[in-house]
Amino acid sequence: MTTQSANKLENYAHLPAARQTEMTGVRKEFVEGQEFPLGYAQLCFWVVYEAMGETANNLSRLMIEGEIQVGLMEKALNLMLQRHDSLRASIAKSQPVQKIMPYQAYDLAFFDGSEVSEADFNAMVGKISHQMVDKAFDLSHAPLLRAHLFRRSPTQHLMLLCFPHIIADGGAVHLFEQQLMDIYRRLSQGDKHLPGRAETLQIADFVAWERARNAQYGAAANQFWREKLQARPYAAFPPEMLASGALQESDQYLSFPATSFAQLAELAKRHKATLQMCLIAVIGCAVQRVTASSQFSINSVLESREENGTEGLMAALLRVMPVPFSFTSASSFEGVLLQVRQHVLQAYEHKDCPWSVPVGILAEQRWQASPPGYLALIGWCSKLYAKLFRRAELYPRFLADFWLMEPFPPQSWREVLRNAPARAKRGGVAAPVINVNILQSAFKRDTSTDSAAANGVRAAQVSDPNQLLLSEAMSSNWEEDSINFYILDTGHAEPSIRMICSNLNQIGVRKMLAAVEDVLRTASVAPQTIINHAVSTQSN
Repeated sequence: MTTQSANKLENYAHLPAARQTEMTGVRKEFVEGQEFPLGYAQLCFWVVYEAMGETANNLSRLMIEGEIQVGLMEKALNLMLQRHDSLRASIAKSQPVQKIMPYQAYDLAFFDGSEVSEADFNAMVGKISHQMVDKAFDLSHAPLLRAHLFRRSPTQHLMLLCFPHIIADGGAVHLFEQQLMDIYRRLSQGDKHLPGRAETLQIADFVAWERARNAQYGAAANQFWREKLQARPYAAFPPEMLASGALQESDQYLSFPATSFAQLAELAKRHKATLQMCLIAVIGCAVQRVTASSQFSINSVLESREENGTEGLMAALLRVMPVPFSFTSASSFEGVLLQVRQHVLQAYEHKDCPWSVPVGILAEQRWQASPPGYLALIGWCSKLYAKLFRRAELYPRFLADFWLMEPFPPQSWREVLRNAPARAKRGGVAAPVINVNILQSAFKRDTSTDSAAANGVRAAQVSDPNQLLLSEAMSSNWEEDSINFYILDTGHAEPSIRMICSNLNQIGVRKMLAAVEDVLRTASVAPQTIINHAVSTQSN
């Protein structure tokens, strides 16, 4: 058995060594311009792009201390474009396939703000940041990257990097920062032996590996998820907590109370669990408190970089792992944690399928009141689509699983056939999707870009959301039915919890955050104490 570090949240403890699979035998002969399928994590963002025209962009703000050469930084950026095929991908609009385009030199935008006031500099950064992140990428035109370098003083620079989510999740953004600074330092030292494409796992190889694993283990994984998630829908929230009218995004931060973070870490160690398992249990207990539901599921969003080679792959590798909960009147946090741990270890053995499979199983449970014939029609259309676009190598329920994620399923054929009212007029979603996202960067300060300075240059992610006049609130509504919890670095000694949603009103947001804070205190001080205020006698 292999024990993983509790702080390396994308890996789980005590997994059979056989699961630490090397990607051998799947290396594809590289041909520029040849089409190949999207990765399973990419498919979600392709659907969002097709349906809503949004690319859900990720923005990185890298503060670089020390004197740097702008021309050398531009060269380092271009070497990254040559190293990673995914950054030169052209992704089709008509079907989920991609092809790698030839490298073309990238001009790094540069602004010298050393002579302007701090207020003007911050305003400029804030303005350009929003321009970079709010404008959707045209996924058919490479490179899928935006970059802007600012000089604040001769020894301080700010690098803004923006990627569409289909190319870079949080783990990939963190990876890009590390590799970019590593290449810059090597260039500044005159190193002629730079890591390149041949030494790096590429997206085409990973996609082939994913398909091979699904072909071998996908059927068993599908059966596992259907059994585990049966009668475990998303929890229904009280109407008084739900938003009404136009959606308004709420973006709130919560610090861990007192010593709760350290105590949770100790509790995880004692039960041979991970911090991720603890935090999933915390959110699950908080959801139970505000909904009084006894059986439901929440989603844990993993950065999924545990396979050999993926730690250096520039691509979106997110995997959604639903976690079912069962509460009784005698449930304690410790008991819930052990329940989560058992499920996660089982789920890890059944992860070799598209993540949309288990999520689609959950989404389908929202459609119980919809016309049965309509569900059958969706399934038939999905199978037909997969057959028509064979180059995408889709599983038959691909389109259906994403279609069923519609937050407002029709209740009758009349609703199917007539135009539905605008989403902004429908109010909050009764059973929101709860996503728990834990970013690697929050726990990687010892190995991140700020850990090793060379030639007097040191880089670190700007993590304080109040710096540089940049609000992190997005104008996008592509996750309007979700309540997202992020565990992330905000520059303090411990990570913080960030909650984003647009389907709860102010009362709902306050109740949800208060429940999380209360569960954190209870879990860290008295984990064996009964934590449920009320448990319904019937499952949802």
